[in-house]
Amino acid sequence: MVKQIVNKAVWLLCLLMVLTACKQKTEVPEVVRAIKTITVSEEGFGQTLKLSGLVAAIDTSDLSFQVGGQIEVVNLDIGDEVKKDDVLAQLDPEPYHRE
Repeated sequence: MVKQIVNKAVWLLCLLMVLTACKQKTEVPEVVRAIKTITVSEEGFGQTLKLSGLVAAIDTSDLSFQVGGQIEVVNLDIGDEVKKDDVLAQLDPEPYHRE
């Protein structure tokens, strides 16, 4: 008796799955939302503010060589981290060659 009920339940579930799988899928229309646009324009305030000041980086380093000359190679970019004994730049060695 229990076996017959289980068999009927399984067949009923299979039939329901087949019937629901055969339905055509309904397409959901894409909702278009309205957009409010505003044109931005410059307004004159009647007076102009002129401010003076100096802009400087927080972390800076003044570099110098022991001798003057033209820089031939710079071995880093802005924002690169450097460690002790890193070669940052090289001078053109030509003026200092002795013959």
